[in-house]
Amino acid sequence: MKLHYYHQRAQQYAAHLYLEPPAGDAEQVLSTRALAILLLLGTDTGLKLTDLLKTRFSGLDGETLSAEVARTGRTKRFKLSFTTRHYLEIYRSWLQVMGADSDLIFYNPAVGKAFTRQWAYKKLNKLIATSALAVASPAGAASALRKISNPIEL
Repeated sequence: MKLHYYHQRAQQYAAHLYLEPPAGDAEQVLSTRALAILLLLGTDTGLKLTDLLKTRFSGLDGETLSAEVARTGRTKRFKLSFTTRHYLEIYRSWLQVMGADSDLIFYNPAVGKAFTRQWAYKKLNKLIATSALAVASPAGAASALRKISNPIEL
């Protein structure tokens, strides 16, 4: 199934992106790792970018993530893959070492709040246009991310 193929490829690429961020300052590493986590969570949940950027570490409960969907106002629970859970825990520890004391998963300590959707759209469009994840989508990268997602709602 083509969808499963893209989902696996996206997860592998995100893991590679997380483990080998480009050399640079801490902000560049944070941005790259946050993008990898965004890709992992996006492929596991199928949430819109605005909903993903509002997710919190407190929503993690073992194998599941609870996240509020802005359109409906309801909280949904999603089963996360082992890969996503693994990298989320590493990312959480890394953020604490970096001094980012926030419950937000996509917290940007440089500005003291969450990464913006403009940041996410820009990074995802660049990522999908320049990587092996190129998926034809007239609506752009955000739509492509949702198309390759394989959410397991609980």
